[in-house]
Amino acid sequence: MMRQMNAAESIVDKVVNEALQEFTSELNKAAAQAEETLLEYERQAASEVSKIFDATARQEDILRRKILGSAELAARNQQLQLIEDSVNKVFEEALNRLSKLSREKTEKALRQLINEALEAIEGNITILCRKEDYELVKKLASELSKNTNRSITVSKNHITSKGGVQAVSEDSTTIYDNTYEARLARIRQLLRKEVVKTLTSGE
Repeated sequence: MMRQMNAAESIVDKVVNEALQEFTSELNKAAAQAEETLLEYERQAASEVSKIFDATARQEDILRRKILGSAELAARNQQLQLIEDSVNKVFEEALNRLSKLSREKTEKALRQLINEALEAIEGNITILCRKEDYELVKKLASELSKNTNRSITVSKNHITSKGGVQAVSEDSTTIYDNTYEARLARIRQLLRKEVVKTLTSGE
């Protein structure tokens, strides 16, 4: 009886030990798999974090470039506006000075402007001028008409201008604008270049 009990206990012990060994082996395998899985997750997580950092860096770079680009564009626009404002001020000042010329200087200027109109348009012409300059232009037209043997008519229709004249050909197909405003407009681009040169000379 005792022998049977011992034999049974041995079998039980053997089965239990084998079960424990198998269980331990499975636990070790599961632990190894879990560790490998954990390492894989860590690698994936590190890769994703790296991607996020790279994407963030790219976004920051793009944003920085956009900000710099916007700042440069704003600065450029501000500079262009400054140039335009400066040109406009120069024009305004020039027109004001021209409109306040003495009679002697005004007569000299009008004579030159009418001569240029005669050179620009062939044949007889009609001159338009400010109401304030009408009598003076009539006098100059009479003198220049005799000197050039060309008919120069002064219209009673006056122009709105700071000074100067407009000339129209006899058939009305050609108009030569030689007012102060028109002359300044023709040199506007040159004036703008001078303003740019002045504004950037200290850079």
